[in-house]
Amino acid sequence: MSFDLVLDHITSIKKDVNYIRTVLDDHLPERSNSGRAWVTLPSFVLEQNERDQIIEISESIVTRVSEIVSELKDESWERYTKNPHQSSQKLYSLALQLNNDQYPDDASLFQPSWDFLNSINVLETTIKVTNAMNKGTSQKKYSENQLNASINELEKKKRETRLKAYNKLDNGLKKLQGNIESQNSNVLDKTTDKLLYVLGFDTEIYDPEIAGNIDVIALDTIHEIVCICENTTGKLSKKKVDQIAGRKSEYEKEYNSWKNVKVYPILICTAEDIFADDLAKRECALNGISVLNKKDLEDLIKNVKKGKMSPTLFVEYVKKRIPKSKV
Repeated sequence: MSFDLVLDHITSIKKDVNYIRTVLDDHLPERSNSGRAWVTLPSFVLEQNERDQIIEISESIVTRVSEIVSELKDESWERYTKNPHQSSQKLYSLALQLNNDQYPDDASLFQPSWDFLNSINVLETTIKVTNAMNKGTSQKKYSENQLNASINELEKKKRETRLKAYNKLDNGLKKLQGNIESQNSNVLDKTTDKLLYVLGFDTEIYDPEIAGNIDVIALDTIHEIVCICENTTGKLSKKKVDQIAGRKSEYEKEYNSWKNVKVYPILICTAEDIFADDLAKRECALNGISVLNKKDLEDLIKNVKKGKMSPTLFVEYVKKRIPKSKV
């Protein structure tokens, strides 16, 4: 099996997993106008024929991923094939388990399907880079450092393309910067989401109607970074700090298939006085929670415009924004 055929395999697999997610999306309840009502994704039950189809597709995905792993059997590929291999098995296993449950919650298929899609996208990117290099000089063998450098260059071009496209809609990122002053929490969520997106993350807002347990999640699958963000226009209370501290361990479990996953909890606050009291600040320090204010957001936007920001640089930036404990 050549690289081109492996990529054909991946294209077919991605179509299948996207079909699964379409079936799941169709079972989400109608949205209401009641605001942020749901703390977790609503439960639902698939029709038996739909579940049978998902089981069949999931089994086929596991088989094809196993074929890809067998083909890319060199040790240098293990770090890229391990996550798709494990996450495809997790998806299939859960589909089988739900079929045997007396009271199945098929909404639980969302997360493993999302994890698998992310992992297969990383593998696809790596193969395309390697394939392009091999076409250039087929006799030359590339070291892992060279491969990583090429991937980083590809990620840089992706960030540049995103910024260029967004700049067409928001020249100089003026609107993005102006939105920092908004007192509307939905605007702050969108501002955070867009900022993290243009600096290189794959992001998702937990819609107030469908809601998740955080406001924005930002993923970098190549470097195995997960940023969970809570945004507020009011002061930070101990309760809010405790909530995101608890979410950190939950997301570490969710992404435990990533070998070196790092989860970074981030509170983004645009209030003039950040903390409701010293206890809230102390809890941030004790739990390693980063706190970004208006000035930090402005600095990040400036660095994005200069091309001096990436997911790994962002992580280094937020690690310095963990409050210092006085204890």
